[in-house]
Amino acid sequence: MVKETKKLRKAQMEPMISVYLKPREEYLNWIELVLENIGAGPAFDVHVELDGDMECFGSKYLSNFGFVRNGIRYLGSNQCYRVFVADMTDDFDTKLQIKVPLKVRFKGPEKKEIVHEYVLDFSQFEGLNQLGIPPLHRMADSLEFIAGKIGRARTNGHIDWQQFGKMN
Repeated sequence: MVKETKKLRKAQMEPMISVYLKPREEYLNWIELVLENIGAGPAFDVHVELDGDMECFGSKYLSNFGFVRNGIRYLGSNQCYRVFVADMTDDFDTKLQIKVPLKVRFKGPEKKEIVHEYVLDFSQFEGLNQLGIPPLHRMADSLEFIAGKIGRARTNGHIDWQQFGKMN
């Protein structure tokens, strides 16, 4: 029982770094790289080692981002870094071929080094489509509509609420 309690307590303090590619919610063809601590404990001295590189946008390479070059000193539980890495509308077929192996090295509260290996594989986005209008787009459209109604209902610096309610 004591060993099980110690293991459980240790597991509750362990960080777990996850690295993955994710489409942006507001526009499916914009891909971001997410480095996230999904564990319960903090991660210290997080370092990303790339086995290769990739051009992200505007001739900027993944290896030039600060968290790759300099590491991250502290990454708390549920804390993440998100970096825009690709617009899939440009040269889609070539981007589907991108595969970048990487290692993430970090330490937990006990200062023991942990290493995880990942592959950033863009082929997972082949055939990815979006059905309907994303919720953030609908909200923005609705706000624009409301702002237009308010603008048209203004007279002498005041809003004519009776007029506002009649507008379609």
